[in-house]
Amino acid sequence: MCELFVEHTSDDLEFIQEAAAVEDAESLRVRAHRLKGSALTFGAQLLGDKAAELETLAKQGRTDVAAEIDTLLALFKRTRTELKRRNGASVEVKA
Repeated sequence: MCELFVEHTSDDLEFIQEAAAVEDAESLRVRAHRLKGSALTFGAQLLGDKAAELETLAKQGRTDVAAEIDTLLALFKRTRTELKRRNGASVEVKA
């Protein structure tokens, strides 16, 4: 379960970065919404809350969200580290 969360979240974050780079607010909103749901379901509250903020900005048509994406990446890194700590070597940590 942890491995899937890490894998899917990595994919979501990559997609979010690409959507912001091409200024696609709707794709950014959709993927931020997905990330929010999975993070909150998994118990990664801070990550989910930040994804919700990004979703709101995207709903407003904003794609100048580099700072928010940087924060999401940092929160995900912390989440992966904590998952690895809790689960030992059973969680693969992708870069």
